[in-house]
Amino acid sequence: MFDVFRFETFVDAHSNVFNEYLGSVVAKLSRENEEYCAALIKVMELRNKLTDMEMQSVYFRGCYDSVGYLKKAGIL
Repeated sequence: MFDVFRFETFVDAHSNVFNEYLGSVVAKLSRENEEYCAALIKVMELRNKLTDMEMQSVYFRGCYDSVGYLKKAGIL
């Protein structure tokens, strides 16, 4: 049963779309353009922020579930 279930994050599921988008941004903007550098940095910061948010939600969901199990067991 566990072989069938696979947890997939938003970034995992849509990373190819993001990479295509990033490729189109890189292709359209000149490397000498200062706005290009700023836009690329902003896009990468947003991607990192999204990844961090997903990791935090998984972590805190695990903590929440653990506390629930301990309360159910009468430990807490």
